[in-house]
Amino acid sequence: MSADHRRRSGLLLVLAAAAGFGLMAVFARSAYAAGVNPPTLLALRFTLAALLLVAIVQARARPWPRGRALIGLIAMGGGFYTLIAQCYFVALTQASAALVALVLYTFPVLVMAINVACFGERLTVAKCGAALLAMAGLALTIGGELHGSAGGIALALVAAAGYAAYILIGDRVARGVDPLCGGAVVIAASAVTSALLALAEGVTLPQTGGGWLAVTGIALVSTVFAMTAFLEGLSRVGSTTAAMASTFEPVVTVASAAWLLGETVSPARLAGGGLILAAVVLLARAPHRP
Repeated sequence: MSADHRRRSGLLLVLAAAAGFGLMAVFARSAYAAGVNPPTLLALRFTLAALLLVAIVQARARPWPRGRALIGLIAMGGGFYTLIAQCYFVALTQASAALVALVLYTFPVLVMAINVACFGERLTVAKCGAALLAMAGLALTIGGELHGSAGGIALALVAAAGYAAYILIGDRVARGVDPLCGGAVVIAASAVTSALLALAEGVTLPQTGGGWLAVTGIALVSTVFAMTAFLEGLSRVGSTTAAMASTFEPVVTVASAAWLLGETVSPARLAGGGLILAAVVLLARAPHRP
């Protein structure tokens, strides 16, 4: 496989992962309507996904990561991923959803800045242009009122920094690790910390069959598939490109909410989605420079 083909296939994997993550909002809304609280939903999501992935890895006799890679993957799941989720949910209680989302999605810029400042990555015109297109597209796609307390903004910034650290660590420690095995470790670590938090907050299980289907959808589509596809794509395109391509996630969220929940989509949101897609195309067409 040529370097360009590998890079473009990796970009498609990251976009597929973003689509899987983007569907999570629709699944979550159905789960909440069935009586599940956020800590329980996170615990069920990661526990079901971890059980499935571990069974698949064992059945295929894949080699588990060891040493530095294992420690890094555990930190990604049990530390940074849990930090992101908790800060995000708490921030939503102190600031508008639009403001929290806009602050959270500054993580691609953080990833690019850290790579340039600390790891010698080249700052190209294509990357800068893609970043500007993606940020403008996000502002239009997310929309809504921008208001909130300083504490809510600070929590959203912590979540953004945690997401940036998650991607940067994954770019370095997951190289050479089987994506199924790497995803299993990340998700299992997340399951442990999420279960402890759910027990502390109080467990409320789904009260309907539809609620359990929604939980299963989050576990299979928005966790097992999305996370393993993201790790494989990350290993092919690097952290900066993967982070920028991940801004496709809110486009899928808005589109799925319109299609499945009947929410309206304004012309501004359509334009925002177009700008994000333009950013992804720019990244795909840009020449690869190590």
